[in-house]
Amino acid sequence: SRDGEGASREKGFAVGAMTYDVVVVPDCLTLRKNTVERLKKFAEMGGKIFYLGHVPEYIDALPARDDALAETGTVLPFTKQAILQALEPYRTVGVQDRRGMKSANLLSQQRQDGENRWLFLAHSERPAEVDDVTPEYWTVRVPGEWTVELYDAMEGAISPVDVQYAAGRTQWEVTSYVQDSFLYCLKPGRAGESAASADAGAPASGGDGGSTQPSGDTGSGMYTGNTGDDSLTDTGSGMGDIMPDLTEDMNQWYAGVQDFPQNYGVSDKAIRSNYANNMCMPIPKGALNDAGYICDMGELSAFRMGGSSAALIGGSCVAVYNLLNAVGMKPDLGRLIMSAERQQTIPGYMDQGPMAVSMLSTKNTLSRMGVSAKPMNPNNLMKAVRTPGTTAILATARKGMSPEYHTLKSDKKGKFQCMDRTADVPTLLGKQEGMVKMALVVKKK
Repeated sequence: SRDGEGASREKGFAVGAMTYDVVVVPDCLTLRKNTVERLKKFAEMGGKIFYLGHVPEYIDALPARDDALAETGTVLPFTKQAILQALEPYRTVGVQDRRGMKSANLLSQQRQDGENRWLFLAHSERPAEVDDVTPEYWTVRVPGEWTVELYDAMEGAISPVDVQYAAGRTQWEVTSYVQDSFLYCLKPGRAGESAASADAGAPASGGDGGSTQPSGDTGSGMYTGNTGDDSLTDTGSGMGDIMPDLTEDMNQWYAGVQDFPQNYGVSDKAIRSNYANNMCMPIPKGALNDAGYICDMGELSAFRMGGSSAALIGGSCVAVYNLLNAVGMKPDLGRLIMSAERQQTIPGYMDQGPMAVSMLSTKNTLSRMGVSAKPMNPNNLMKAVRTPGTTAILATARKGMSPEYHTLKSDKKGKFQCMDRTADVPTLLGKQEGMVKMALVVKKK
């Protein structure tokens, strides 16, 4: 549906203040004569009509004189799949989980506001357990190219949303809980199109806990293009063939985020509060596999990270924990989270930004723990490293999506094994269409 003002009202099926591009007629026997006339006029104007099951056979409870009504639209089987498939070209918002399944417990409402559009998402079902803290991971997609802002009605805050553009659509990721709702403002055009200069691509240093520069000991080459230890242009990293993907990802992320310290920085108060909570939290046995590596982040919902009590622990923090475990150290997950918060270098939590920045932030955290790691193209990892006991963090992601992390360790024959979950390592390390991959390697001394 859309606002019923102006010319658009003449082209659609008008009901009250709204007009509709498509009309779905339920499986019924009779329609009123005035409804039939309006449907015929709508069809003549090019409107789309779907009849579920069969076309109504009666008009004002009397047998129809002809089949004229049937010629106005298309008959569909009265099944969910058939209806969804027919209406897909007219969908104005779609929400899917990580398996690609459409959401079954969310409702959406949209409003046009001049050139802007408002999108409200809310849960439609009463939760079985009101205190359920199981996270839901959604990808929201809307047709067209939009700049998206999240309006937090609880905190009174407005923050930009990291979006990706593909196939004529705008999409972004959402982590949700059973009581959550979301209010978005969609503004026409890609994020950052009106940025005054390229300076917006490199935010200035922020305040406590919100610095946009790495606070580790390895410098900030990834921002300036220097040839220091963090520079992605390091010829020894063998990463030249994936640099275009990483650079494009980074540029899109930084476009127009001059307010990063205010919108994304984590205050000292929040960091101290989070650490006080996290230091009291034992890692649940259900989160660990038999070898002692974290394999199920869903069991870590009691840990806190970032400026919200509802924020999930970053996947890269878990990756650092597992790598330190692999090299024989005793990691403290609470301290790793605090380190990530204090040297937060990207808009958003440590593992939610571009893969390059996220992994180099992870590298800085490892450095603070006394572990030196080197960035490497995973395609070269198998042939470049053969030393038994070599460990690595591998990040993989669909282009434009948040990365997943794997902890690898080479056995006595130099063959890598995945320590935190069951996975086919050659497939993880090999090239895959539409995937971006990056590794941090720690050689055994």
